[in-house]
Amino acid sequence: MRRSAVRRVPRVEVPEDELSQLIISRVEAYRRDLDGRQGLPLLDMIVMAAERPLICWAMEQCGCNQRAAAKLLGINRNTLHTKLEMYGLLAESN
Repeated sequence: MRRSAVRRVPRVEVPEDELSQLIISRVEAYRRDLDGRQGLPLLDMIVMAAERPLICWAMEQCGCNQRAAAKLLGINRNTLHTKLEMYGLLAESN
């Protein structure tokens, strides 16, 4: 006897905390401003918008110590270093 596949539909509730609501309102404003034009991929845009200032904050809190900042952020130091390069946040050394 063959079983029919059951499609599971996710139950999604939009969080009502202040940060979630801020993100949603900004995304809705961005989509309105596009006025039907194609925009940037939303997830990439939101992650980058949040990630860069968070990395800057962590580096400042840790006196620019990458190992300590990575620990604070809960990421690998090499991952932090890659992100610092990606965002142009590494100082030139002589």
